[in-house]
Formats: sequence, structure tokens, C-alpha cells
Amino acid sequence: MTAEEAEYPIVLTVQQAARLLQVSENHLYGLIAQGVVPHTRFGKLIRIPRWTLMQFIAQSAGTEPPGQGLVAKASNQSVDDLQPTSEEV
Repeated sequence: MTAEEAEYPIVLTVQQAARLLQVSENHLYGLIAQGVVPHTRFGKLIRIPRWTLMQFIAQSAGTEPPGQGLVAKASNQSVDDLQPTSEEV
């Protein structure tokens, strides 16, 4: 992890994500409204999970993001399914 990556939390504000993408906040709000950039809402607050932003960038560039296998596995399972079984412990 680089020093720049370490300064960003797991969940980014629109301002932080716009800075990472090197676009204006208004442009990013537009992409969010179009459903292009994955995000989550906490009431009126918009947050962008950093790993989904990295996936979005990689997919837009036509490459595979690091850890793609783990993300794909987790996205098809519920939280309960991700608990270790007695065999995995």
C-alpha cells in the first residue's frame, strides 16, 4: 500500500473519490446519479467503498482489479455464508 492509498479510508466521500479519479465533484455526482459509479447512501450522505471504486476503474480500463476472485466470491454470498466453517477454522 502506498502512502497516498493509506491516507484514504475504506469508504470515501464524494470529494475524496473525485480527487482519486481526478475529476470534479460535480462530474462524479453526475456519474453517481446515472448509476455508473457504485456507491451507498447513509440517509443523505453518499459514500463510495474504495474497493468498488478500484473495481470500477479497472473494469473501465478493461483490466482485472487485484483480488478479483475474492470479490466475485463475496458478491455472490450473504454475510452468513462468509463465516468460516469448522473445516476452515
